[in-house]
Amino acid sequence: MTDVEHLIDISGYNAVNDWGAVRADGIVGASIKVSQQVNYLNPRADGQAAGAGAVGVAPGGYHFGDPRVSAADQARFFVDHAKPHGLFDDDALAPMYDAENWEGGGLVWPSPKILNDHIAEHIRVVREETGVRRHLVY
Repeated sequence: MTDVEHLIDISGYNAVNDWGAVRADGIVGASIKVSQQVNYLNPRADGQAAGAGAVGVAPGGYHFGDPRVSAADQARFFVDHAKPHGLFDDDALAPMYDAENWEGGGLVWPSPKILNDHIAEHIRVVREETGVRRHLVY
């Protein structure tokens, strides 16, 4: 049997009171929501990144994409706000792009082509701005 590494994703809705317990549960990485569109920032991102890193859980950042706003603008917003938390450092979890419908928030991807083009542009700009080649999409 092969060992499996476990990751979590968290946002401003998630309070983590004991990062040591998270690590003790076998979690090795935490993808932290940093941004959405070009006007939302997770108010807990700084503490979440610091808490995870302090116990050996590799922090990484993710952006919640929205087709109603330029992919390039969203990518730059994400980079500008994830960089200060060290989320593009060599030991960080790969940056992630969260691509999903959020019908309650009026977000519905109009077509697979628009979704794929948006993701590709976002990743291109993040790579250009940070030099980080690796990227995850979910």
